[in-house]
Amino acid sequence: VTVLPDSSGWTNCQARLDPDGVIALRDLDFSVGFAQGMLDLLVVETIGVEGVRGRVRYCSDMMISGHTYFAVVFSMAVWSLLRYEGYSDGARWATAFLCILCVIIEM
Repeated sequence: VTVLPDSSGWTNCQARLDPDGVIALRDLDFSVGFAQGMLDLLVVETIGVEGVRGRVRYCSDMMISGHTYFAVVFSMAVWSLLRYEGYSDGARWATAFLCILCVIIEM
């Protein structure tokens, strides 16, 4: 994943990343207990932090989003299923082309 500066600029990023969000991210400690740190990170990612409107947003853009990741995993599953079910090479390659096209469009 390539991390890029936020496309909306630093001023908007500062307004979006409240001080409570910064504190919550700094308090994550993976060195004491990795499992607890991952659980805390999951809570920050899904539920959010008290005092912050909604979830914590980071100040960067990433080249591979969650949607793209899901599209790739789904495409691999479809390819595997077609191979397992014994479809012809032509059908598998047509499906592979369609899946690759969808992933490119998703990016």
